[in-house]
Amino acid sequence: MADQQLIDDNESIDSKEDELFGRNDLSIDSDSNDDGFPTLAKIGCSLEDYDIIFKKKHPSNSLWKDAEAPNEFNVSATINGARQDTWNQAIQEINFVKENVQNILGERDPSINNLVDLIFGQKSNIGRLLEEKLEVSSETLLKIIGTFSLAAAYNLSKTQLFGKNSFLNREALTDEDTYTEFWKKAAMYGCKEPGSNAPVRGMKPLWLDVQNALNDTLRRLFIEGFEKYMKITTDDDKMHFQLCSKADTQGLKSTQHVRDNRKGFVAHTACYTASGLPIGIEWERENDDSTAAATERLIRAQLAPTSGQMGPPSLPQTELTPLEEDRKEHHQ
Repeated sequence: MADQQLIDDNESIDSKEDELFGRNDLSIDSDSNDDGFPTLAKIGCSLEDYDIIFKKKHPSNSLWKDAEAPNEFNVSATINGARQDTWNQAIQEINFVKENVQNILGERDPSINNLVDLIFGQKSNIGRLLEEKLEVSSETLLKIIGTFSLAAAYNLSKTQLFGKNSFLNREALTDEDTYTEFWKKAAMYGCKEPGSNAPVRGMKPLWLDVQNALNDTLRRLFIEGFEKYMKITTDDDKMHFQLCSKADTQGLKSTQHVRDNRKGFVAHTACYTASGLPIGIEWERENDDSTAAATERLIRAQLAPTSGQMGPPSLPQTELTPLEEDRKEHHQ
């Protein structure tokens, strides 16, 4: 009698679930292996988990309910817990980078000069690229980069930097003519032949080569060999640049920045969440159908360079977080 009563109760429950969620007659033999695939037991899914996932009648989206609100039973409070987690993450990031950079430097000390040499020196990816493409010496290149860094630090235009009333000491740096000629040549290299206004099919603009060279350097210095849990923050940096109506953007996507009410280009960047070390950059391009396209290219290239383009990249022990302001701001 007890067994019969239990069967009747189960049938009553199933009948009510059918009325609520709809009838599901799908049945799979978990022990069958006629299709050549391994049984569920061999791939790590228990029969209990299989029954819950595939056999249980799940409600449709119209019947979904919000999760239980936070209360004193499902929420725990910590003091400085988030700060301690971030600090522990920073320790891992900094220790890894220090060890990795020291291995690359060998017997050299990790001084500012040696670190700059890793990024812009004669043997660096960017240094060799610019010296070859723009036909400048290593000394001249470093002077130009120093001048540019000085102007960026004080937020000065070229006119302010080289003006008569400039208060900056440019001793040992480059002169205005050399500085101007370098950037003019960099702006046009790889897009048009000298003396021609027509773009050349198949030629790559210099910004694309510089982006790839920089990303290769950052991956080598800050990513390769990092085996611990990785936390990464992504951001889109909006550059202000006013274009003429028929200006050649060299493949870059001209964007209207909503909050700034300015036009320009967008560079998507990734950095370590705790230490802020940059690990990659990717510019939005003309044929990108969404702002996420550049971020996806960046993540694939830096964190999963061997992954294809169709499926999601393999990112074990990796946490990606966009900045909060990027979730709120949209640009056209």
